[in-house]
Amino acid sequence: VFIAVNVTGNVEGGDAVNILLLDGKEVKYINEFPIESDGSYRAKFMYGGDIEGLSLQVKQGNEDKTASVVSAISEKEAFTYTFGATT
Repeated sequence: VFIAVNVTGNVEGGDAVNILLLDGKEVKYINEFPIESDGSYRAKFMYGGDIEGLSLQVKQGNEDKTASVVSAISEKEAFTYTFGATT
């Protein structure tokens, strides 16, 4: 099962933010996402684990920008595979 995660927010200045999913202090996911010219950022990614109990953190350099998050949504994604012979 994969989790689709969408995070949006706004910050002042900079080129990118880092989005982290944490289990206590253990980093379970981290990736960098660009900041648009208007200061907004949008992160869309798939997480291949259980998201329950994890915390979201947004960093810009060494600064914690988690308060900049406007929306954070996660949804379970189900994948359907069809197996069969073709002739």
